[in-house]
Amino acid sequence: MTSLHSNVMPRPNIFARQDFAFILTLLVVWIVLAIFLAWRIDRYGAFASHSVEQGLHYYNVLDARVRPDMVRLSKSYKDWALNLYLSDPSQYTRIGLAWADGQGIALKDISPEHPDRNTATPFWWQAPGTGFVIGLFIKIFGQRDIWPYFIFVCCLHFFCAIAAYALACQYVDKKFAAVAGCLSLLALPVLDYTFGIGIFSADVLAALPIGVAFIVAARFWNSLDRTAISTTILQAVTFGALFGIASYFKDGHAVLGFWTLGCLIAGGFIKKKGMRKILTFVGIAALVVLLIQLPWRMRNQAKFGEFAMCQSTLHGYALWAQLWGDPKEYDQWCWNGGTCLGSYLAPELAPQLRKELVINWKRGSSEAMHAYVQAIIKHPIRALRFKLRTYPTLWLGQKVHPHIYLWCLISLAAFFCFALRFKLSVGPVLYAFPSLMLFSFPLLHYEQRYTFLFFQFVTPVACALLLQSWVQALSRQLKNEAAVLDRQNEEEPDHMQTAAGTTKQ
Repeated sequence: MTSLHSNVMPRPNIFARQDFAFILTLLVVWIVLAIFLAWRIDRYGAFASHSVEQGLHYYNVLDARVRPDMVRLSKSYKDWALNLYLSDPSQYTRIGLAWADGQGIALKDISPEHPDRNTATPFWWQAPGTGFVIGLFIKIFGQRDIWPYFIFVCCLHFFCAIAAYALACQYVDKKFAAVAGCLSLLALPVLDYTFGIGIFSADVLAALPIGVAFIVAARFWNSLDRTAISTTILQAVTFGALFGIASYFKDGHAVLGFWTLGCLIAGGFIKKKGMRKILTFVGIAALVVLLIQLPWRMRNQAKFGEFAMCQSTLHGYALWAQLWGDPKEYDQWCWNGGTCLGSYLAPELAPQLRKELVINWKRGSSEAMHAYVQAIIKHPIRALRFKLRTYPTLWLGQKVHPHIYLWCLISLAAFFCFALRFKLSVGPVLYAFPSLMLFSFPLLHYEQRYTFLFFQFVTPVACALLLQSWVQALSRQLKNEAAVLDRQNEEEPDHMQTAAGTTKQ
């Protein structure tokens, strides 16, 4: 589009011939950077991830055989699982090992104490997709080293940057969209976590389908008044399928999908446009998400008696466990993360609620929820102070890592400038993720990886929009100044002729 406010539809072909020069340049930059990231891991191990140093030290304190500093790209998947033991990436890797051994989606029963066990426990604590992908790589390439998986993760991150570029193309000219692609590729908080302990995390696998889903939603909104209903249906199916796939890596991302659909409805009401198409899109997309989740939910119903995607999110168990957890434990692995608010507000209730959560998840979660609401109502100011004290960790990371902190601070400032400058003129899609984070802050504990999607897809596009707006304003100013000079030059000869005639007389 030549202008943000023009009525020109986004180009149907996102990637034309001129785009490949940019993509090739970006690829060269990424290859050089990926080589540096590989060197960093082979020098520091998982401690290359500065943002989770406190948690990594905690795992080592619990068991001296857990050595996050000893993992290398040349080490086996088993070495990574043992040396990152107790972390989520270790769990996913143990699932991959079990799946590669033909034991299904199960948790390999290896530990630093028993590293050679061959048994596995059926698993549904977390979504199955990450372990499945890891197991697939073990089956194809073997488990001697993790180099193939590292290269795969590098490719995923690069394609996320391309997705950010394509998303920006829905709002700005391609020369400005290139800025968004570069910013997404170089997002420091994402690089720091992903190319360290986060290699085997679910976040990196879920990011690409979500980024593409944002593109679909943006195209749908921007061409809402011009597309046929058949196109709307196709876009809805695609959007729902992408978020359904993402939920197999992190089931919580289904909430983001439904929240984005809600933002589209809200945007339609505010703008008073296309509600019939929006409701069609929302209904079909939501149905597709649920249909894609159905096989795994049925599996868990048959095996565990629960029609749910994950054990950890069943009845909100993991959420209530951290809200009523023991601060001495939670503050170690989630330093400065605002955990255990319930235990802070009502310490006399916390021990009993923790016991109830273990004895009966459904009843315990219900009691934990009611107790939490009552504690908030009783101490609203204390609760707000507690959450705000550590809230910057969610968006900015830890202050002890100034390069990451500064990157995030500038990115966040750019988003605020974007929101003030454009408000809702760009539609609701770019506001979906940050608004979800804002509304859920009373419940979340704060890990910066929860906001990676913001730095990969939202702030890069916001920066591209601001840059194009500034360049267009500067261009208009220069044109106006040039027009004034032209008029002055045209009028000057007339003044000279008039002055000469007066002199003769």
